[in-house]
Amino acid sequence: MVNCNEEKDLSKILLGEIQHLERLLQDLIIQRNTNTRRQIVANEDREFLLREGENADLETEWKREEELLKSIIESKKKEFRSHIAETDKNQKIKKQSAFLKSGSALLNIFQSVDEEKFCAALPLINIVYDNQPILVNNNNIIHDNNNNHENNNVNSEQQDSNISNNNNKEKEKEINGNYSSKENGNNENGNINVHKMDDKIITIEGPNRELAEDQQSYKDSVYCKSGSSYPKHKVSGKRQGDPICDRFKVSIYRDRVLVVLADGCNWGRLPFEAANKATDAFLQFLEDNHHEINTIRKAGSYLLSAMTSAHKGIIAGKQEVWEAGTTTLIGGMLVRIDNTKRVSTIVHMDVQYTHCFVGVTLGDCKSFHYSKKNNLFTDITKGNRSNVTDARDPGGRLGPYIGHGEADLRNLSVFYKLCDEDDLILLLSDGVHDNLDPQQLGISPRDLGLQVDTWDEAGSQFPIETDNTKNDFRRKWLSDHFETSDKLEPSYITNHLLKHCMDTTQSSRDFMETNTSKLPSDYKLYPGKMDHNTCVCLKVGSYQP
Repeated sequence: MVNCNEEKDLSKILLGEIQHLERLLQDLIIQRNTNTRRQIVANEDREFLLREGENADLETEWKREEELLKSIIESKKKEFRSHIAETDKNQKIKKQSAFLKSGSALLNIFQSVDEEKFCAALPLINIVYDNQPILVNNNNIIHDNNNNHENNNVNSEQQDSNISNNNNKEKEKEINGNYSSKENGNNENGNINVHKMDDKIITIEGPNRELAEDQQSYKDSVYCKSGSSYPKHKVSGKRQGDPICDRFKVSIYRDRVLVVLADGCNWGRLPFEAANKATDAFLQFLEDNHHEINTIRKAGSYLLSAMTSAHKGIIAGKQEVWEAGTTTLIGGMLVRIDNTKRVSTIVHMDVQYTHCFVGVTLGDCKSFHYSKKNNLFTDITKGNRSNVTDARDPGGRLGPYIGHGEADLRNLSVFYKLCDEDDLILLLSDGVHDNLDPQQLGISPRDLGLQVDTWDEAGSQFPIETDNTKNDFRRKWLSDHFETSDKLEPSYITNHLLKHCMDTTQSSRDFMETNTSKLPSDYKLYPGKMDHNTCVCLKVGSYQP
């Protein structure tokens, strides 16, 4: 009889084999699409290169290898699913608490996730809601504050300068104050609207799949940009990897921001679709329920439920769950907090800050905080990439990946960061922060004080020290390149980071566009990682309609 430990070991072995084969398949597809000549053919546990004339039909051979790998992967997944089903059949059914009762809301969270374990470390700090209404007419915004009125004339040109978005035309009526009387309680003349403080001002999203790169912004407070550093195909001239499989979405309220960024795993229709569906479902859940959240700890529970909704959104409507793609995701809420510290008769917390960003992450997207007061960058998702030297393994993903089509939740985590007015919160896809990684920039571990020659050795022998070293390098890079706090507006830092990605990978892109051979592995000559690149930057503070 197979015991529990042996069953777990077999599950790990099968999952490891599937992940290894999928990485081989990913490499093969990238090599074929980029006109490389590396052939994934085992020869006494080695890999060799095919040269000119060795195979008259290299493309056919590549496709044959690709189909072979796909069939092996599918066979392994069937074996894994059968093993899981057999294991489940032999085990007693345990009722797990997957719901949290909060007012009228029932939160559905991944059954394998212990909500208390994830959220217990989050503080019981109260979130502040500004319930003060404002009056809006066609050309003026009137703030009703103890009979003190502030009138701001807003013409169409000013509105255009305040909001820059290429594909958010449907939101213009919210910005112009053109609300229907039925929905917003207009007076008889239809000129003035009561707009509650917790009503949404605007949602911005992108990128537009028809654009080579896309940026969306709201005034000088929120700036989002996506691009691609992949090369163009030598024959067709089309950029490889299109459409961009990153996706961002930001809903802005007067006293809070709801934000999400997804990075589809791989290229093509399925990861593009997965990233889009995940961001839509994640943000929709938060928009429907954010008014129920009154503490940072409760926000953690709701964010876990939003992540669960994102996974369900990916597989919804699929006849077979494995037809869906996968994506990494990071999202959260930037909220104003009560710094009077008293949250109960028992718990007291001395809070010196005005705001808090509380988030959830699965995969290898990162979040950074910039403190204007201390002129300091902090990685608030430090340690979320468990495989510190292999950028191909994100550590987790939404969408069907293990078991019966469940998400890979290995590095799922919630986090928070207390903030002050005018601080910055950054959300970065791995296509951005990997280009801040010393390994990708051709810097040796010895140069940074690790007593090994390669990053693979560093990761296997000193995983914690290696993660700390890379984290320190990224923070120092950001501090060195953004020394003057006056320049650190969301638009400046976002454009600078994406330009860095393009500049860093230029030599690699030039090589791929002019050669048919595989890109050399010399990171000093060909630094950086070509990828889809997205940065979302939020300025901490209140937001005006």
